[in-house]
Amino acid sequence: MLAYLLALHCGMRRGEILALKWDCVDFKNKKLYIKQSLVMSGTKLSFQEPKTEGSKRVIAISNYIVAELQNHKVEQSLVSDLVFSTANGTPYYPRNLLRDFYKCIERIGVARIRFHDLRHTHATLLLKNGENVKVISERLGHSKSSFTLDVYSHVLPDMQQQAADKMEELLL
Repeated sequence: MLAYLLALHCGMRRGEILALKWDCVDFKNKKLYIKQSLVMSGTKLSFQEPKTEGSKRVIAISNYIVAELQNHKVEQSLVSDLVFSTANGTPYYPRNLLRDFYKCIERIGVARIRFHDLRHTHATLLLKNGENVKVISERLGHSKSSFTLDVYSHVLPDMQQQAADKMEELLL
């Protein structure tokens, strides 16, 4: 499902994905504008501003994600202004997304992970592949790069060795 791809490719939170509207998808410039989040309080759904000022952000997307979003829009037949909605155009319940996610994991036979782990995988893969921590922090909507480094410090020991090996390669 496209929602899983957005979490993995863009580092978006579940509520941000479920609140994403088509007018916040810029196909031409390959950008997503994160302006709100879908929050469940008891049994009531509501759209709210993101957690922090930094959570309101613009995320660059790849050609692959642009194509997937375009295909999804055609399949959806503009039932709703939401990218993800029920068949009658109402918001998709966060719990239903999780149920579908866990069924998908079970069906393909991989270890069960939390939906939020897709976001963590996004950040970890970018860090391990040398992406600038400021860019990663912006993609995740963290207010400070130091927070990103604190959360993903488990990745740093391997990166220290890579840096030492790279310096040896550069200098010797």
